[in-house]
Amino acid sequence: MMRFVQVVLLGLVLMSSAHSQLMGNPGVSSNIAYRSFQSGTTSRVPQQSLQVIENESAFRAYWQNSLGRDPRNAPTAGINWGREKLIAFHLGQRGTTGYSVFIENVKKGVDNIVRIKVVEQTPRPGQMVGQQITSPYTIIKIDRGTYSIAYDVSRQEAGSGFMGLTFNDQVPPGGTPLVQTNPLGGGTVPFKTIDTGIYSNVTQQSMLTFDTAADLQLYWQKTLGRDGRMAPTADVNWGTERILAIHIGTRKTGGFSVSVVGISRGNDGVARVAAYERGPMQGQWVSDGQTSPYVLIRVPKNSLKYVMDFQQRQ
Repeated sequence: MMRFVQVVLLGLVLMSSAHSQLMGNPGVSSNIAYRSFQSGTTSRVPQQSLQVIENESAFRAYWQNSLGRDPRNAPTAGINWGREKLIAFHLGQRGTTGYSVFIENVKKGVDNIVRIKVVEQTPRPGQMVGQQITSPYTIIKIDRGTYSIAYDVSRQEAGSGFMGLTFNDQVPPGGTPLVQTNPLGGGTVPFKTIDTGIYSNVTQQSMLTFDTAADLQLYWQKTLGRDGRMAPTADVNWGTERILAIHIGTRKTGGFSVSVVGISRGNDGVARVAAYERGPMQGQWVSDGQTSPYVLIRVPKNSLKYVMDFQQRQ
């Protein structure tokens, strides 16, 4: 699948503690200027890896093969390939949501090795997370040059804040339950998260409904810019289930996400989908560039009218 991607793994690709001596800073080192370019939690890359992307055609191939997105929509504008290149780091698959990755610093030693310090953020103990496979990644822009590249990965728990899936008895900062009892009576509606992301072409807060595999594939291609053939249509029993896509609209930076924390059903025939936006924490590193977070959930196909009850982090 990756055979078309022009990937240059320059020099040493070193792994964390196993190469701590090599990752040490021999002699004097200097910081290398870089800029965050893209990041996300969904990719096709199952193993930890670093990829160096040298030109536009290689980037479009990476966009398609590694991220499963339409190469025609790859954000090539703003990259000066004569002076810059991209470095994409993938964590590999994780069993739940709640994981992310960022670059803490980039330094060059007198040995002409550029050392990239990568930080994996993991869920906090007891944090509620979505039960789905994720594969976080981050992409940076860096000046072109002749040097080897090494990386070191460390881990830290995610900072304070409410993230991921919660239940009716959970209380976020501020003390207000996220999912409240419907005043008209009723109960709850089961659901399952099947995909989340931060890039789409939806600019406004909205909720979309899909009742067929063809509709989901078209949405996957037109709205998410991803290969429609890769839409998770097999995860849905279309005779008894449908898909809801919740979008929060455009945000100016990374660091935003959205999750569904519950669905309450009233005796009025309305199912209220409680969608919760999580924004960056104070001082949190975020990627540059606009994002448009979304979440897809699977719900029963019935006569209920689904409406969105949107709540933002305080």
